[in-house]
Amino acid sequence: MADQDDHVEVTELRDERGQVVRVPTALLRSGPPPAFFDDDVRAQEAAAAEAALSQYSPEDIAKARAWSRSIAAGLDNAMAAGAA
Repeated sequence: MADQDDHVEVTELRDERGQVVRVPTALLRSGPPPAFFDDDVRAQEAAAAEAALSQYSPEDIAKARAWSRSIAAGLDNAMAAGAA
């Protein structure tokens, strides 16, 4: 799979329709994170993330988002160049 990281070990499984699904092997070993199925845990983690972000100014957050977008764009461009 072209979008698969070469450093992530995957296991191929078949779903109920017989289609192949590639799942990170580590996820099969450890299971999904606690918030995957538990709405309360997910809400607690979201509140903790929001509290952590609230200590930064809107300008700092905007700068970080712009930086993150530029990194993602660079990675997308590198992937596209490698696939060409």
